[in-house]
Amino acid sequence: MLDVVRRLRRTGRARLYVATNQEHLRAFHLWNRHGFENLFDDMFHAARFGALKPTRAFFERAAEILGPQDEPPLFFDDSEAVVQAASAFGWEGISYRGLTDCTAHPWISTILSQ
Repeated sequence: MLDVVRRLRRTGRARLYVATNQEHLRAFHLWNRHGFENLFDDMFHAARFGALKPTRAFFERAAEILGPQDEPPLFFDDSEAVVQAASAFGWEGISYRGLTDCTAHPWISTILSQ
């Protein structure tokens, strides 16, 4: 998945974020020690928001940071409850069971094929 993120990042056509239920120390570790700061624009983590996925408060806080969007954000997650919550919030929630769930998405496949 991180190779796909790298490819999307190189296109310059997508802002990329991580949404996780991590606490501060683990989020810091992912961001700084695993190079997420070079792959993503920001990390939305539960401790920062004071709310867990799939609560509405988590998505509200993320939406505040994202600001107005021309299209609903794509949101991939391996938890069906989180995907349903994202969809209920008005985002395009997509179940992630494997890489093709991401790469076969029409918007992503078009960008990656250019």
